Amino acid sequence: DYYESARTAEEFTVARSVYVYFIPRIENEHVESLFQILFGHFQIFNNFDDFKSNILNKTTFSTNQDESTLESIIKKAIKDQYSPQIIDYLTEKTLTLYHMMENNKCIIIYGSFNSGKSTLLDILNESIKSSTNQTEDKNKFFNLPQLKIFESFYLYDTWLRMYGQMSANDEGPIWKSGQIHSFFNNLSKIDKTHHNILRFNGPLSTKFVSFINEIMNSVDSPIMRLNSMDSYFVDNNFHIIIETDSISNLNPSMIMNCALLPMKNLHLD
Repeated sequence: DYYESARTAEEFTVARSVYVYFIPRIENEHVESLFQILFGHFQIFNNFDDFKSNILNKTTFSTNQDESTLESIIKKAIKDQYSPQIIDYLTEKTLTLYHMMENNKCIIIYGSFNSGKSTLLDILNESIKSSTNQTEDKNKFFNLPQLKIFESFYLYDTWLRMYGQMSANDEGPIWKSGQIHSFFNNLSKIDKTHHNILRFNGPLSTKFVSFINEIMNSVDSPIMRLNSMDSYFVDNNFHIIIETDSISNLNPSMIMNCALLPMKNLHLD
C-alpha cells in the first residue's frame, strides 16, 4: 500500500502528477493509453484496475480534496447554463486554468469558434464570486483568490494607441505611450490581495507574439520590460491570459514562457 511504503508513495505521487498534467492536454480517446503507459512505468498496485482507481481517487491528497470542492462550486455556478456533458467539459478545463494560474504568469487558451475558450476565465471568476457569497462554500475553500480582469482587445485600435511607438522630432527621439503602458503604470496601485489578470483576445499576429516575448523576460522572472524599456515588478498574483483561435505563429521562446490550454470544438448550449 502506498501509505505504508515510502517508495510506493513516491511513485504514486509521480504517477498522479503526470496524469494531472497530461489529462487536460490530450483527447478523450487517448486517456486509456495514458493509463496504460503510466501503469507500465509504475506497477505499484495489484493490477491495472486498482492502479486506475487510485489515480482517479480525488480524496487521496488534500489538494485533491480542495479541487473537489472547487469543482462542486464551478458546477453549481453553471448548472443552469449548459447541458451536463458541456458542464463536465468546462469544469475540467476551468480547473486546469486555475492550476495553471498557480504556476504560470502567461497562459494561452486556444481553440476554434464555439470551443468555450472565452468562457473559462469568466466561469472561474463567477465561481469565486459565488463561493464568497455562500457561507458553506467560503468555509470549505477560504483561500480562493478574487480576480480583477483587465480586458485588451488588441485589434480594436491602432498599434500605436495600444502599444506605443518611438518617434522623433527636432529635439530628438520621443516615446509615445499606449494603453498597455497605462495599465502597468497603474499596476502598483492595484490591490495585491487579488489575482490581477490582463486578458488579450484575438489572433496571435507575429507582431503581437514579438511584443509578448519582449515583456516576458523568463518564466521565473518577476520583472516585465515593455517596449519602452520601462521595467515593472509583478508578483505571483499577476497573469497574462491570451484567448485565441490558433497558435501557429508561436515561437519556441513564447512556448517556454506560456502555458498552453487547448480547447476542442463543442457546440455550447
